[in-house]
Amino acid sequence: MTALRVAELAAERSRSYVATRPALYVVGSESDPHRIARERAEQRRQDLALAQAREERLIMVKSWSVKAVFVLAAISLSIFAGLLVGSLFTPSAVASDVYQVVQGDTLWDIASRVRGSYSVTDMMALIQELNQLPNSGVVAGQVLLIPAG
Repeated sequence: MTALRVAELAAERSRSYVATRPALYVVGSESDPHRIARERAEQRRQDLALAQAREERLIMVKSWSVKAVFVLAAISLSIFAGLLVGSLFTPSAVASDVYQVVQGDTLWDIASRVRGSYSVTDMMALIQELNQLPNSGVVAGQVLLIPAG
């Protein structure tokens, strides 16, 4: 072997040794692969925590939205039901005629003339309710709504 060949073999060995040995780095420096891996893992944990917080807020907003819709629906339904029931039992809904009280009329007399299928006392109560009378007293000239008999 010539000296040149020995030098080539030595150079080749040193190149392969340099290529296979791990890179040297200072622990904690910017090139430290362990520090880089730790930073990436920490960033992933932060990203995951942020995503979970966003998801929890979204779920909370959705649950409050659903609750609000149910509350509004319940309120709307109760208002509608109240209006419906109120319109069914409003005295003006059953009024069919008006009567002007003349001298000497009593509520009993008026109810007995217009009672139809109702008893006189029931018709008196309906007339009082329809006209919002505090008692059975009426005066001449007073206009009364008369329910359908």
